Amino acid sequence: MDRNPLPIIMDAIKKKSNELERYRAAVGPDIRLLLVADRIQNSGKLMLDDTTVLDTQGFQAVYLFPYPESVMIFAGERNAA
Repeated sequence: MDRNPLPIIMDAIKKKSNELERYRAAVGPDIRLLLVADRIQNSGKLMLDDTTVLDTQGFQAVYLFPYPESVMIFAGERNAA
């Protein structure tokens, strides 16, 4: 169980944020990111506590789904363009 997965999660968000302009051009300004960690598999066994704050790197929201647990929602800037 990785109890400090923040660097892994932030790396994934950063990689996707490099494509934000392309996503916005294709579908508009409300871009959200879903990250899935399959906790049944060893590679997906990560845990964030409920007080974690994420930099959403320009996404309206980042959803972290540590399957089979509940989705965690991290809100971004409301007016990001």
